[in-house]
Amino acid sequence: MELKHKRVKVQIIKQASVLAAFTLGGAQVCCGANQLRQIPEGEHTYYIILLFLLLLMTTLYVVWLRRTLAERSKRLEVMRNYSSMAENMPILYARERLVCDDTGRIVDFVYEEVNPIFEAYILPKEKIVGKKYSELNISIGSGLLDLYNSMDAAKGLTFQHYLEKKKVYLTVMVKCSGTKGCIDVFCVDNTQLSSTQNMLRSTNHKLAAALDVANITPWKWELDTGVFVCDIDRYLYIMKEEATACEGQITIPVASYFSKIHPDDKYRVERTIKKLLGGEIQKVKEEFRVFPRPEHPDCYEWVEVRAIVDERDEKGKPVTLVGSSLVITKRKTIEETLIQAKVKAEEASKLKSAFLANISHEIRTPLNAIVGFSGLLIAEPDTDEADKQEYMHIIEKNNNLLLQLVSDVLDLSKIEAGTLELAYYPTNIHDLFLELESTFKARNKNNDVRIFYNQRMTECSIVTDETRLRQVIINLVNNAMKFTQAGSIEFGFYLQEDDFLYFYVTDTGCGIAAEHIGDVFGRFVKLNSFAQGTGLGLAICQTIVWKLGGKIGVDSQEGVGSTFWFTLPFVSAGGEAGSLSDRLSEFSQPSGVA
Repeated sequence: MELKHKRVKVQIIKQASVLAAFTLGGAQVCCGANQLRQIPEGEHTYYIILLFLLLLMTTLYVVWLRRTLAERSKRLEVMRNYSSMAENMPILYARERLVCDDTGRIVDFVYEEVNPIFEAYILPKEKIVGKKYSELNISIGSGLLDLYNSMDAAKGLTFQHYLEKKKVYLTVMVKCSGTKGCIDVFCVDNTQLSSTQNMLRSTNHKLAAALDVANITPWKWELDTGVFVCDIDRYLYIMKEEATACEGQITIPVASYFSKIHPDDKYRVERTIKKLLGGEIQKVKEEFRVFPRPEHPDCYEWVEVRAIVDERDEKGKPVTLVGSSLVITKRKTIEETLIQAKVKAEEASKLKSAFLANISHEIRTPLNAIVGFSGLLIAEPDTDEADKQEYMHIIEKNNNLLLQLVSDVLDLSKIEAGTLELAYYPTNIHDLFLELESTFKARNKNNDVRIFYNQRMTECSIVTDETRLRQVIINLVNNAMKFTQAGSIEFGFYLQEDDFLYFYVTDTGCGIAAEHIGDVFGRFVKLNSFAQGTGLGLAICQTIVWKLGGKIGVDSQEGVGSTFWFTLPFVSAGGEAGSLSDRLSEFSQPSGVA
């Protein structure tokens, strides 16, 4: 380009020299003629004017040539700058001449020009210029010719390509060239950008996975428009009809969301948001309840919301808030369960403390009687026979009380350890109850109380644990004897229509207040602290009945009396072994029973 510039300059100088020589030669000819002959007066003036005009034209031509040369120099300088910029810019450039078939479809192309950067990335200039794409062992994008054929001449074409040779990512931009039948191809190395995008995409995938596992919903609150923006698959417990979907996200009116908040929590949430907007606090963490569906107003979910100010305007006023919502209903349920368990544990601890204090008293009381009256019998051998009988009766009674106490504690320990075992044998319930009636009448020293067995079924033999059944009946009747000062205590059984035997103990004692009926089967529970006992008898009875496959309960009216009842499956003692085991397996133990 510089050589061409020099050639143009030399040509212009030559033209100016020829013109000047021609002008000067004409002047010399005129002067020579003057010497040869005398010029008339009128013609002298004419030649002077002609000479002046020739000089003027020569001067103007020289000035025009100089200006033209200056303009061409500027253009050449601009072209040289553009050429240098094209060669040195960090962009791959190639001009390609398209090769089309008879239908006008592009079937190939020829590389006409490439810049040094293109050479460094693809092939050297001498190996690619003038060669067809089909002749070269290179590939720039899959289906490149198809892309060229689909290119919009006005908009051009842009696509991404990974150059395996250099391990780089290229953004390829194709435009129609000013040269007819050619296109200009520009390639930008965006490896760093692509790597960053890949890292960001990977991070987003990991974050999305973490959000899915944690069930967290990220959101943005646009204060000026009054809407929440969140992912389309994570709507904030709002009916879909109230949300507007757009490009993978939904917008939810803030008023719609706040209308779902539980009335008891709404004021607290609104007050906290005002503090955040007012700058009193920097972040928000609130737990509240929402009603996700209007048709289920009693069904709510617990939500934990965190929020901070994301953007502020030039005056420092918040414009947007960002935050997250986490459904914590299960956690709240667990917390509530733990709180209740803690309360029960504290109550159990108190009851056990009371039990230890009570059992020490219960143990000392019969021991004192046994030791005291035994001492009297030994110290006073001449005591009257009637007094001796009375002393021995007291010793026997307290001995039985002490044995019952030890038995209850042992049964409780077996229940706690899950080792309470049952032994099933054929048992005649009628004969058992006749025997118990005689025992209870012998123990009853209160003539104002009548204890009797109401015989409804004189023939009844079932397979059960006779020892444990006896224990339950004795506990229930003894319990009735403690709280019945006058009247009667009736016990018995009969067969129900559902093939269960119904056992009952009815007394005319003091009864139980309605608010305490649910507590009578609790461990260490004593409704009357002055009555003898550890508060374990009814709890043990309940566990035994459950393990035998039945149910237990109480019906009572304060001041009238109580009826303690339980049921057992009617498994006839005359059944076959196989049917007996199948029948017993039908009755499952209630959950939570050791």
